[in-house]
Amino acid sequence: MPITLSIIVPIYNVENYIVQCVDSLLSEKPENVEIVLVNDGSKDQSVDLIKAQFNSELLMGRLILLEQENQGVSVARNTGIAHAHGEYIGFVDADDLILPGYYSSVLSVISMNSPDIVEIGWKTFSEVADIESAVENYVHPNFGMHPAVDLLEDVFAASIWYPVIRFFKKTLLHGHFFPVGVRFCEDLILLHVLYEKAENIFQIKNALYAYRINALGATMNMSAAYVKPLQDLYITLLHRKEHHVQLLKIAVFYVLHRCMQNTNTYSKLDNKIESDLLFMRLKFWRYTSVGARRLRIFMFPLLSNFIFNVKRKLIK
Repeated sequence: MPITLSIIVPIYNVENYIVQCVDSLLSEKPENVEIVLVNDGSKDQSVDLIKAQFNSELLMGRLILLEQENQGVSVARNTGIAHAHGEYIGFVDADDLILPGYYSSVLSVISMNSPDIVEIGWKTFSEVADIESAVENYVHPNFGMHPAVDLLEDVFAASIWYPVIRFFKKTLLHGHFFPVGVRFCEDLILLHVLYEKAENIFQIKNALYAYRINALGATMNMSAAYVKPLQDLYITLLHRKEHHVQLLKIAVFYVLHRCMQNTNTYSKLDNKIESDLLFMRLKFWRYTSVGARRLRIFMFPLLSNFIFNVKRKLIK
């Protein structure tokens, strides 16, 4: 049977979660879906658990297990894409779960509408028991099929770039890859390009994915090494004047600002970026859709940094 949908799961040191994740992926899996597990050089028992718990599924081809040396999540996802046979590509993080109706809902939309991108809702959780009562989240408030150009401002203003709540037509990914060597905001770097390339998007009004909250918090994983790739990304957008790209610039600046704050590396940005931000601030009322917090940091970054440092000293 031809494969309609390939689900790619990067794996790195997730021995506490991987069995639960794969169980959820197999629970309602139809024949026209393949699950591609990519072990990114795990040093724990993740792969041993997969082989022990799902040996028959591996032998029957219900699961595909690829292995590589540790090169990061971007390379792992790219490896999965290269080996995928599906007409559409989806992603699942190895510590998360899919929810009932995941396959049937997405495959129905693909069959009836063939959109370039399918979006789904999601829930966040710390304990599995909390999933049922958790709040449903969506990227934007527009459900059903829409021309992509009509959704760009909503998507870019929200700046929620999780690959795991999206499915992409494989032809849309042709020539595009997750950036190698970038370990922060790699999703944003690729996905904003795919959204601009897409012709149509279908958002399903149903939360079909459960996203596990990282107990350490995102800021704990920030590094000063992330500053340059973020500045480089902003510079590629300098001469773009479309409104949705201006919203993207604010999102990139916000992440850049937070990264410098949390790694104690706050410094003056590239002069071209500073000039562009200054010009944009003169028309700040055009960007209120990015939300109050992001807009406040965009308008008053030095004040924000001062308040942040005062709070940090008080906590200590």
